[in-house]
Amino acid sequence: MTPKPATRVPSQALVHPDVADLCLGAQLVLCAARSWAARNLAMRGLGAGETDLAPSPCTVFRCGGVTQEAYGAFAAVLSLLGAVGRGPPDFRHLHDRTLSGDEEGLIDAIAALQHGAPWRAQRMLSGWFDPAAVPRAVALLAVTAEGLSAAGHRLGEVEMLPTLH
Repeated sequence: MTPKPATRVPSQALVHPDVADLCLGAQLVLCAARSWAARNLAMRGLGAGETDLAPSPCTVFRCGGVTQEAYGAFAAVLSLLGAVGRGPPDFRHLHDRTLSGDEEGLIDAIAALQHGAPWRAQRMLSGWFDPAAVPRAVALLAVTAEGLSAAGHRLGEVEMLPTLH
């Protein structure tokens, strides 16, 4: 019997099944990502009406006191997804109460960068990007993480635990 590889499992204390359980910084990131996704769908003619309710992602960050530079880096990561990503991430509708795995991964990646663990962010982003684009995505997301920190939005550290089979 060959052992199965370890998989990423957040500790139970840090699983966020409901948006209301997130800190304000994580909610800002989530709202900005979902707004971007809604606008992206609408531009392709697939999500009419959703953008009527969606603030611009830049406005979301500005309301949270996050610098324009940090938002620009965040927008660049999302644009990079469209250019060299392996497919669109699962960003849910603005008013969904629960998080998708991709949304939780994005929040985890930013938290990891804020807590000095860029390899965790790299691991998450490697599922979204071709290998050559991952370092650029991590660097851009690091600027976003710094901007969120400077605005007082520290996301909780995410503990990665292996699953034993």
